[in-house]
Amino acid sequence: MKSKTTAMCVLIGILAGLGSVAAAPAAEKDDLQIIRKAVRENGPDVPSDMKAVKWFKVLVTDNKTNKDKVRISLPFALLEAVSKITEGSEFRFGRKAGDVELGALLAELKKIGPMAIIEVHDENETIKVWFE
Repeated sequence: MKSKTTAMCVLIGILAGLGSVAAAPAAEKDDLQIIRKAVRENGPDVPSDMKAVKWFKVLVTDNKTNKDKVRISLPFALLEAVSKITEGSEFRFGRKAGDVELGALLAELKKIGPMAIIEVHDENETIKVWFE
């Protein structure tokens, strides 16, 4: 628990440092505000039941127009229901079969709480996937 609090303090320090960057583009400022709000709402002093993951979100943004191309919000409970339906099934990643238990993976991710999973930037698009 102590290391989790330390990690959160380091994250808050990094975010505070990022907040002092004045020349950030508008989209990055919005992202920073979202992150700051999440840290405020899910900081170390917030009860653990308030940190529950409720949404799985995906956002694809056109970097030239700054408009959303795809926005997906799925209730986390739906992912858990799908994991129960597929229990015992084998998942394939490309041509190889894997031993991924979707239910166990989702349970571990839920324990961690709201977090960014991946963010990919290229010349044309930005893709963000996170739990909220």
